[in-house]
Amino acid sequence: MRQRLSPSSDSQQSPLIRWISRRGLPLAGIAVIAAFVVLGRDNISFIDSSTPEAPAPAQITFDAYAKGVTSILYNAQGEIEYTLESTEQTHFLDNTTQLRDPFVRLYKGNDTRWNIIARSGKILEASDGDEIEQLDLSDSVELFQVDDFGNRMVMATDFLSIYPSDETMSTEHPVTLTSNGLYQTARGLRVDFSQDTMTFLSQVKGRYEPQQSQQ
Repeated sequence: MRQRLSPSSDSQQSPLIRWISRRGLPLAGIAVIAAFVVLGRDNISFIDSSTPEAPAPAQITFDAYAKGVTSILYNAQGEIEYTLESTEQTHFLDNTTQLRDPFVRLYKGNDTRWNIIARSGKILEASDGDEIEQLDLSDSVELFQVDDFGNRMVMATDFLSIYPSDETMSTEHPVTLTSNGLYQTARGLRVDFSQDTMTFLSQVKGRYEPQQSQQ
């Protein structure tokens, strides 16, 4: 004969079960409360119903872009001071211009004194916005010059600043110079176009290797 199972007395039930039974909570409520007690509030994830914020629109930082640009600057006597070419130019709102593959020619009278190439450059405009105050060249900078006797000189560095209004250029980076068997290294360089002088600043080392005459 089957016997009906009688519910346990209150004395055999835990205080939590007795509290739930007295309030008539459903079985699902019991499971949720038990999980809340066992796991703790910090271990239960709640669904965030707030709407995510839309990403801020990208700000435009430049106002002009051009390809294949050539600039020519003349002095008060109508002579060319320098020319500047680049494959790409981007003018930014802070009044600077980024250059790609710049090529600079510096003149003295009607003769080219220096030809300078680099992979990138940056123009810092003068206060009036017309004349270049400073031109920074970087990444594989090379300078070429042929003197009055036809001697070719090549200098290389990774950074160079040109100041057209002061007729100077300088760098604090390592520099190498080669010319007719002369190989020279230094750290830092200053060139004064008006005085036609070149000064190596520190750690100057050099050697001379006579060139063999071609028969």
